[in-house]
Amino acid sequence: MREQVGPIQANASAQRKQLAALKKQVQELQRDLAQLRRASERARPEPEPVDGKQHRFSAKGLVTLRTKLGLSAKDFGLLAGVTGHTVYSWESEKSAPRPAQVEAVAALRGIGKREAQRRLEGLGGAAD
Repeated sequence: MREQVGPIQANASAQRKQLAALKKQVQELQRDLAQLRRASERARPEPEPVDGKQHRFSAKGLVTLRTKLGLSAKDFGLLAGVTGHTVYSWESEKSAPRPAQVEAVAALRGIGKREAQRRLEGLGGAAD
């Protein structure tokens, strides 16, 4: 019986060794894949703004700007090219603007109340 069981045990032992080696190889490949994914995320270029400056967005800054200009979310949205609901979503941080929309908001930073009202009148918005 030992003659018959001996080769089976040797075969099972060899298969266990192969399986352990394959598991180790899979773990190494998964680790390498994770490193490559992280590296590709870091290497992804960010879109460059039109005027060469990188603009940042903060919901608190948007609220401050809108308050400074004395505009409703609807009117601010008209100036920025979005809806009033979108402005509320940005302010409550439920969503974030796309890079082109960040540029539009950044363009509104340098204007005052009167200029904002003039632009709204030109767009057909509510001018108070």
